[in-house]
Amino acid sequence: MMKKQFRFLFPTLEELFETLNSHLGFNVEIKYAMEYRHGGSEQNHYFERNEYIDCILQCLINHAGKRVIILSTFDPDCVSMLRLKQTLFPVLFLTQGEKGDWPQFLDVRTWSINIELYFVITEHLSDLAAPVLDILSNKEFVKQVKDNGKLLFIWGDEASDKEVSKCLLELRIDSLIFDHVAELKDEHSTTENLFISEECEELEVLNNFRQKQLELQHRQLLQELER
Repeated sequence: MMKKQFRFLFPTLEELFETLNSHLGFNVEIKYAMEYRHGGSEQNHYFERNEYIDCILQCLINHAGKRVIILSTFDPDCVSMLRLKQTLFPVLFLTQGEKGDWPQFLDVRTWSINIELYFVITEHLSDLAAPVLDILSNKEFVKQVKDNGKLLFIWGDEASDKEVSKCLLELRIDSLIFDHVAELKDEHSTTENLFISEECEELEVLNNFRQKQLELQHRQLLQELER
C-alpha cells in the first residue's frame, strides 16, 4: 500500500509521457546537487553526472514522441553535457541571479545574469532563464539577450502577478515560468504558448518531416549511448 501511494505521488518521467496528453510539452528541469559559495552542498550523495544525464536522455528519446521538450538546469556542467550529448532538445540555463534570497553557489558561472549570458554564448545555447527580480531591476538586459540572438525565459513566483507579467511581456521576453499558470490563462491571449501543438494541417506536415529527422538522430544517439 505504501509503495502504491509513493508511486502515485512521484510518477516516473516515462509514466508521465505515457499518461498525459501527447500534445502537452515538457520543461524537464534536471536537478543536480551544487556546492554553496560559503561552504556545504545541497546534497552529500548524488549520481555521477554522465550516468544520470544519459538515463534522462534515453527516456526522452524513447518516450517523448513529438512533444515539445525543453531541458533546463541550474548546474553549468550539466548544461554543457546536455548540449554536447544531443542536439534534439534545446537546453535552458537557469540562474538564481543576485536579487533573490537564495544562497549563492560556488560556481562563478551562476553568480549573475550577465555572467549567465556570457556562458550561454560561449556554449552556443539558444536559451537562458533569469529570475524576475533581476530583470525588473535591469530591463536593459532583455535587449542584450536579443542583440545576441538568444531566447529569454523568466522564472519566479513574482511572475504570477498580473501587472508584473504584463510588464515582462511588454519587454518582449519569450516565456514565463511560474506555478499556477492557469490563473493567468485568460491574460495576454495574443502571446503564443510554446508548449501547445496546434492542430492544423500545415503543422502536421512539418511535424511529420521533423519526426523523420528525429528518428534518424534518435537511432544515432542511442548507438552512442550504448557504446
